[in-house]
Amino acid sequence: MHEYHQRAAGRRPGPTGDELFVTVPATSGQTVRGALRITYPAEAVSSRTGQVWWLLAGVGLLVLLAAAALAVALARWMTRPVRELEQATAQLASGTLGTLPPADLGPPELRRLAATFTATAQRLQHLIEAQRAFAADASHQLKTPLTALRLRLENLEPDLDPRVHASLDEAVAETDRLTRMARPSGRSRPYRERSTRSSTTCSPTPCGSPRPAAP
Repeated sequence: MHEYHQRAAGRRPGPTGDELFVTVPATSGQTVRGALRITYPAEAVSSRTGQVWWLLAGVGLLVLLAAAALAVALARWMTRPVRELEQATAQLASGTLGTLPPADLGPPELRRLAATFTATAQRLQHLIEAQRAFAADASHQLKTPLTALRLRLENLEPDLDPRVHASLDEAVAETDRLTRMARPSGRSRPYRERSTRSSTTCSPTPCGSPRPAAP
């Protein structure tokens, strides 16, 4: 008796082809009063199932394409400020600061990084310009005194004892070194090349004035 109280479902041949059926017994207490059977062509169910699967596949593909497009846009949004920052860093490393990285692109972390880099680069540029201005001013201020000192040293050679010529050479060489430091683009001739004209070079004192006797 219990087997009549259970639902039945399956597939069976029908007059127009295979059919899918579901049978549900109608009971009253322990008595079976009847049964309800629903049948449907198997081909229609298979066709409908295929359409649903194709629809799900299309929706899944659209979701994947949308996710890929969103990922590409997000990657470009994040990597563009990084590329701008890389170019600005390369320019700064080469000694020139051209285009500054934009501080209004990308996530907040990259924006703060770009703003910090810009402030640091501008600060370095100002320091370099100040250093160059100081070096140029120092070169201008030192050039004339060093030239006068060298002329005085050259004019002292004829009146000095030969034993102190080595010390004089060292003093002139040190003056040349300081001159090159103060004027990197210039070249001062070696002392021995100019010493041949020292006898005809006037010192800062008037020409013809008496020279002190050599010790």
